[in-house]
Amino acid sequence: MPLRSIDIDWSNLITIEIGELYINEFLVLLQWAPRLNRCKLTSLQDGQDEQLPSSTPTHHNTLQKLDIQALDERQTAEQLLGSLILPSLVSLICDSDYNSSKNIAAFVDRSACRLITFYDLSGDFRDLLALAPGLHTLEQLEYPGNFGGGVYDDELGRNIFPNLREILIHGGHISWRFLADLIMTCPPKALSIHVEHPDPGDDDFLIDEESARRFQDLIANGYNINITCRLWRENKDRDLLAWSLASRMQ
Repeated sequence: MPLRSIDIDWSNLITIEIGELYINEFLVLLQWAPRLNRCKLTSLQDGQDEQLPSSTPTHHNTLQKLDIQALDERQTAEQLLGSLILPSLVSLICDSDYNSSKNIAAFVDRSACRLITFYDLSGDFRDLLALAPGLHTLEQLEYPGNFGGGVYDDELGRNIFPNLREILIHGGHISWRFLADLIMTCPPKALSIHVEHPDPGDDDFLIDEESARRFQDLIANGYNINITCRLWRENKDRDLLAWSLASRMQ
C-alpha cells in the first residue's frame, strides 16, 4: 500500500526496514520522519509516484545508519544516493557493483559525514581505494569475503585508513595475502580481524602458511593483531592464527 495511506505519526519513527517504494516516495518519508535514526532499504523502484511531489536533494539531520544492500539497478542506486544529504551518517552498507565508487564518494563528500563503519557488498579493493579520501574516519570495515584486485607495491606504506581498527568478514574465500597487504597500507598498531560463521567443512578460510608468517612478523614488530573466527553453532571465538598454524603443521 502507498505510505500516504498509512495513518500513523511518522514523526515518532526511529527505525525502519522497508521496500517496494519509488525513490521520491522514500524521500518524502524522510521528510515525514525527522527523527529517523536507522534505515534498511530492501527494494526501491525507479521512477516516481505521481501523487507525491519530487523533492531532491533531501537533507536529513538524524539518520546515522543506512543499509541499501538490495537495489537491483545501477540507475536506481545512483539516483538514490544522488538525492541525499546525510550529515549525521556513521554507518553505510552499499554495493558498489550497483553504485559506482565515484557516486558514493560524491555522496560522502556532499554530506560531509564522518563514516565509522562501511560495508562494501561488492568486495572490490580498487573501489575501496577510490573511496579512501572520504573514509579517513573509518574504524570498521566489513566485506563479504574475497576482495577483488589487490595491493600494488606503490600503495604499501601509505596511510590510507589511519583509524581502521576492525575488519569483519562474512564468509567466502578469504584472501589473507590481501589482508596482510592492507595492514601495510594503513599501519595501525592494533587491528582486530574477525571471520563470521565460516563453513567448518571447508578450510578455505584458514590462513595460508605464507600469510601466517607475515602476520607473525608484524606481531613480532609490535603490531597488536587479533585474528579470530566463530563457526556456526559455536558461542565463542577461536584464535584463527593459532588454529591455522596448527592445521598446516598436521
